[in-house]
Amino acid sequence: MIQNAYLCSADQARSADSYAISNLQIPSLVLMENAASAAADAIRNLPDIKRIQIVCGPGSNGADGLALARILACSDHKKVQVYLDENKLSADEAHQLAICKALKLPILPLDAFTPNADLIVDALFGNGLNRELTSPFTELITLINASHIPVLSIDVPSGINATTGKIMGNAIKADHTVALDCLKWGHLLGDGKLHSGSVSVADIGIPPESHAKNGAIPILTEKQAAQFLPVRDPYGNKGTFGKVLLAGGSFRMQGALSMAADSCFHAGCGTLTLFTPEPAARAIASKMDLAMIIPASADESGFFDRQAAGELEQVISSYSLIGVGNGMGTGDGALAVLKAAINAQLPMVIDADGINLLARNPELLDQIKRPTILTPHLKEFSRLINKPMSEVLANPFDLAAQFCKEHPTLTLVLKSDFTLVINAWRSILIHRPDPALAKGGSGDVLCGLVSGLYAQKKDAFAMAALGAYIHNQAAKDHVSAYTFTPLDLISSFPTVFARLTSLQQD
Repeated sequence: MIQNAYLCSADQARSADSYAISNLQIPSLVLMENAASAAADAIRNLPDIKRIQIVCGPGSNGADGLALARILACSDHKKVQVYLDENKLSADEAHQLAICKALKLPILPLDAFTPNADLIVDALFGNGLNRELTSPFTELITLINASHIPVLSIDVPSGINATTGKIMGNAIKADHTVALDCLKWGHLLGDGKLHSGSVSVADIGIPPESHAKNGAIPILTEKQAAQFLPVRDPYGNKGTFGKVLLAGGSFRMQGALSMAADSCFHAGCGTLTLFTPEPAARAIASKMDLAMIIPASADESGFFDRQAAGELEQVISSYSLIGVGNGMGTGDGALAVLKAAINAQLPMVIDADGINLLARNPELLDQIKRPTILTPHLKEFSRLINKPMSEVLANPFDLAAQFCKEHPTLTLVLKSDFTLVINAWRSILIHRPDPALAKGGSGDVLCGLVSGLYAQKKDAFAMAALGAYIHNQAAKDHVSAYTFTPLDLISSFPTVFARLTSLQQD
């Protein structure tokens, strides 16, 4: 991932490109050369690629493909064939074609394409597509997809809408995509994420200021995450680093609270106390040495009963932050505990069942007066805003932005194969999909991690973003996605924290 990368719509990406060329006077041919060099670097990282076919469309994406052909043939000595329609060329593409012809590279008509290579490079449309594809491109894409030859797409797989991820008539099924300058929403949404394969973002020389005013979402880098890290005062004590109370758990789901607690303590909080129904308290006490435990009244099923809310009110003032929701169910007792937590007006993290209770009782959202972090996955968020999942999947950012404007005390950590951290003023993205995280308990670990960080530094947005980043990076070095567990995430925290601390001190 490049430094200062962004997530953009198609229009935002084109706007940044235009600003760089028109306002900053960066020649388009320079950007094109950088794009082609980035694609060539990606190809060099692929094994056993000797014969390459490049299919070029009638625009800047096709020009990128022609520049790539020259680099591969001249610098890498690859066997390259280029296919394009010479009757439909942009000015930059005509310029690149003239160079390729002068070098006597093989240029063939697009309708003569027959798959016969180690790699096919898709340089047909990229970000520039704004209409449904028609013949002959639909047939060409079908032929490429049916070839079972690996495909690398330049910028966006051709036929994918760069903003919505929808298929525009037909679409390349890429194994690899080199996104130019910025990640596009179309890489993350709809069919786009299924058609993009592995995605890398290439720096093509467009300065960050080109994105500064167009609404693009920054992608959180390791260096930026390090700057968010709370400073550990060498003269501090356990009170300095926050007193956390986690309220949740039940006899059936005591593991959720236990994992959140383990994560919270390993995030660096000063002290940790668990407020949990008495049957869960007994189970957790047998395996948890890091937290104090306050047993609460329980109903016959082992969940909070309504009396537990009064018990929480008696102790909550002793703490600097409360986390609510992990494994506590959505019964009347859990609702009473959530209301008591909200009434205390402490900095707060709400997860899981706490979010589901807010969805059922939306009037509670307006009662939250202190900066609070919510950590919903997309399904929980759809309940929270009372919208169908289809709408959330199609347009998560706008819906999250609207929700945060309506509730300015809240910061969302919106979890999917990407993580969007957003409040009424700021947004940032963590993007590194990892199937090792797709297991029950991963969200509990994230809630505990964010709670432990937020207890140390009262900046809800920064701690939400930092927690999401650490959580993502902690899964990075797993041996197997099959065997990786949420507890392995916690075991990886020291490595991630040490790396961020080292960067913070540089």
